[in-house]
Amino acid sequence: MAKKEDNKIIVFANQKGGVGKTALCVLFANYLANRGKQVTVIDADIQKSIQGIRNNDIRQYGKDAFSYYVQAYDVSKGPEAVGKLVEAAEEVSGYVLFDTPGNLSEDGMIPILEAADYIITPYQYETSTISSTGIFLQTLQKLRETFTKMHAKMIFIPNRIKKGSGTREEWDFWTATDNLFNAFGHVTSIVRDGIAIQRYNTVQNNEAQNKIVKDAFWDVLQEMKK
Repeated sequence: MAKKEDNKIIVFANQKGGVGKTALCVLFANYLANRGKQVTVIDADIQKSIQGIRNNDIRQYGKDAFSYYVQAYDVSKGPEAVGKLVEAAEEVSGYVLFDTPGNLSEDGMIPILEAADYIITPYQYETSTISSTGIFLQTLQKLRETFTKMHAKMIFIPNRIKKGSGTREEWDFWTATDNLFNAFGHVTSIVRDGIAIQRYNTVQNNEAQNKIVKDAFWDVLQEMKK
């Protein structure tokens, strides 16, 4: 079957661990669901953190507390099996969010990247993360040259930025970093760090979480309208 007209495949990816990829995936799913959007989350990360959180939420809130479906999937099953999953995902109305492993060399990643309409990449303003994100972009570019069906637009989210942090020199460095990534896609407003962001669930965002993510997620939605 053909891809649904309103279907959007959104892949959260970066080969650098610890940048908050999984947290942003869940927070964005909650954000979309709260706005009345149809959402499906596919947990393709190795740790299966989202599925684990959903299981805990079922025990705490009951199985009827959720407005979207979470499915765990192992990309190591290979491209043929993952390709069938992606085909099914394209037949789903609304937003399908993939949380992915940090290793793009996994064979099963190729069908996901080929189907992606948007790749959301969180990063932080520190040298190793920026360097790793740059290597991630280089790897994506090489894959695009080989797998010509890849068409995803890149969206970058400066994530877990501490309030009040940064000297003037650091701010200049951060601005230069944003400008660099803007050459590859769109950089959103920053997402501040905080305990509220770390205490997320798969039911809904609380008021504090919504306050922290609203500007960045609004930027993401506006970029998707272009």
